Amino acid sequence: MGTVLRETRRRRGWTQDQLQHEMRRAAKRLHLTLPDGHQSLRVMISGWENGRHTPSSEHVLVLAEAYGVPAGALGFDEVEGPQPEEAPVRSLLRRRAQDAGPEVAAYFAGQMTEHARMDNLTGPLFVVDTVLGQFDQLRELPGVEAKRTASRFAELAGWLLHDSGEAEKALAYTNLSIQLADAAGDDALAVYNLMRKSSVLYALSRFDEAAAVARRAVALAQLYAPEQLAVCLRQQALSAARAGDERATRAMFERAVGLTAPSIGDDEFSSYCTTGYVHMEAALCWLTLRRPADAVDACTAALRSWPTELVRDEALCRTRLAVAHLQLREIDQASAAARGALEQVRSAPSARTLHMLQLIATKLEPYRQDRRVRELTREIAEVA
Repeated sequence: MGTVLRETRRRRGWTQDQLQHEMRRAAKRLHLTLPDGHQSLRVMISGWENGRHTPSSEHVLVLAEAYGVPAGALGFDEVEGPQPEEAPVRSLLRRRAQDAGPEVAAYFAGQMTEHARMDNLTGPLFVVDTVLGQFDQLRELPGVEAKRTASRFAELAGWLLHDSGEAEKALAYTNLSIQLADAAGDDALAVYNLMRKSSVLYALSRFDEAAAVARRAVALAQLYAPEQLAVCLRQQALSAARAGDERATRAMFERAVGLTAPSIGDDEFSSYCTTGYVHMEAALCWLTLRRPADAVDACTAALRSWPTELVRDEALCRTRLAVAHLQLREIDQASAAARGALEQVRSAPSARTLHMLQLIATKLEPYRQDRRVRELTREIAEVA
């Protein structure tokens, strides 16, 4: 039993923390309770996986629900679940859901569009839990279109978790999105999910893997999704910059800029990848390559034509501009850029922007004798 549990978790690519997260969500759906403490549940999971202890019947139910498999697939006898008063009606509704037609997938697709719009305006906080819950509903539905929509929700969940600073969880959902895209036979969606996986791997400092996946995404984009080539090139360029290859980085961004437009496009997956967005991502590469003047130029070009809908990323762009000015010891310009980011991050926070603001505050420490700098670092401390 312990070996089966451990292998099931590893095949999913889950850490024990990810399993805890999924178990708590499963317990909530089943109206069951788990130990409150993080460490208590971790010890229980370790005991089950090592074969030292056997889970109770309720914990078997939660594990099976978390993994989305019958209890028998985990090495246990089948256990009868809780039977609340509404169970007969809910059971009937669930059976009916298995016959759901394309209109259900269309409904969820419309929901996802709204979630993405809200994320761009306010950051991940207000939509992440809803997306995770709706993904759980979608993955139970049959049919190719449902799998495709579930893949898109898994990718969005991965992005929201990534932007919330939970990269390990983001990777698990992104891997699910790739599996579902393959099951749906959607090449363009698979390409986009690969690009996202490279981004998450990079955030986890798994740089060699990130570079390999980015190369694959670019190669497949050229074959199956040319409209995504710019966003895939921008991800590959980040790996090139990390490797210190300035020439390749510059060539990739020049090519990506030529493939984009100033305004938001109509591509289903990468509409946000405007010319300004590519310049903003180029700035990160120039900072990585220790070329702050180029980063200033890139951020300035990005902000010159920034789409008003992308509030969250505009704040990120301003923090990168501030860091570039700081590296050039241009304190007034850096402070102005950081203040602009502060105004926006209050309404659209993201882990990346907050991290950059913390970095800015650290780099401003030598200049705290200036009253304006002290006020700025205090304001940063209030939000980051």
